[in-house]
Amino acid sequence: MNIWVAYTIGYLFAIIVAHFSISLVVDRLWNSIGWEKDKDSELRPESHLPRILGCVERALYTASFQLDKSEFIGVWLALKVAGQWKRWGEDMEYGGRKIIGRTFYNIFLIGNALSIAYAIVSAKVIGWCLQREWSLAIGVPTSLLLATLVLLYWVGRYKKYS
Repeated sequence: MNIWVAYTIGYLFAIIVAHFSISLVVDRLWNSIGWEKDKDSELRPESHLPRILGCVERALYTASFQLDKSEFIGVWLALKVAGQWKRWGEDMEYGGRKIIGRTFYNIFLIGNALSIAYAIVSAKVIGWCLQREWSLAIGVPTSLLLATLVLLYWVGRYKKYS
């Protein structure tokens, strides 16, 4: 397989496919605590920015795995944690109820775990395509998508507020 095709497949999976899959899960997590997508909310202000950041991060994570420099992810996550520390330590009143700061942290962790998983698979897909390991190049990403769908279903069972 042409190297450019392999890289295109890997990075499209990391950026586009992962974006929609992860957004569904993270949005459902936010919905479970009262956020509504089409309303501007103090609960989740500027919700488009984390989506854009996630796409950029997954591209960077994929590259870091390919370059065998995965320690970059730890440094990047440390920067992200430092920027959100205060919010996670404070509870918030929203919609007549108290939301524990730890809830925001848990949503952050789940979203980042999914981003890292998609980046790892994307980096591996590039190698598998180049080696013509089609069963792995198709099977592993498909399995990750299915696991994400199961998580999406599972999260939906915990919706407390409508």
